[in-house]
Amino acid sequence: MNKKLYGDNGYLDFRYIFKMSEKHCCPYILIVGGRGTGKTYGAMLYILSSGKKFLYLRRTKTEADLVKSDITNPFKVINMDMGTDVKAGRGQYVFPFIKDGEIIGYGAALSTFYNVRGVDFSDVEIIIYDEFIPENAARPIKNEFDALMNVIETVNRNRELKGRKPVKLVCMANSNKLDNPIFLGLELVNKVAKMAEKGNEVYMDNSRELTVYMLMHSPISEKKSK
Repeated sequence: MNKKLYGDNGYLDFRYIFKMSEKHCCPYILIVGGRGTGKTYGAMLYILSSGKKFLYLRRTKTEADLVKSDITNPFKVINMDMGTDVKAGRGQYVFPFIKDGEIIGYGAALSTFYNVRGVDFSDVEIIIYDEFIPENAARPIKNEFDALMNVIETVNRNRELKGRKPVKLVCMANSNKLDNPIFLGLELVNKVAKMAEKGNEVYMDNSRELTVYMLMHSPISEKKSK
């Protein structure tokens, strides 16, 4: 088990994950497995505490629209724990996340993101793609991997040519289904299969600037299993 990957409370430590991303210049992060291990909570709490503007992405418009409800707001538990009041506002294809009257981020769906190409996302520093691995019964998105690459290009634009850091992409999913569109597009299926076989939780590819975390030894998962 990579003990640094988990905090003292047993949940995923996003301070460590982002620290490693900066240290090794790997802005693309994929985290799979470990239901209830603090992926969404940890990512959104990190964003809130860092003050970085973000884009919260879901696969379909139906999933993205659900985020606007108080019941399925990704900040719901954080609001309860921290006494904050972060809510999603209105918008057809892109909607704001608002805290204390200010826009701190945006929400959108991968399946309809082509409608917002040309919009200026130069203030976005992190893309959080939540539940990027579809359930077996979910409807596929045409050219799903290419759609995600277009999101990155739309948000990132030419910021590296201007001396800025690239946008960070954090893809998270409870499922560890290997033959998903993103793993297939990134040619990661065999790599992740070997991770699972050997019990390795971290795979880093510096040449492609990406890191995969497979949460196989989560203390929280172990407690739940008992």
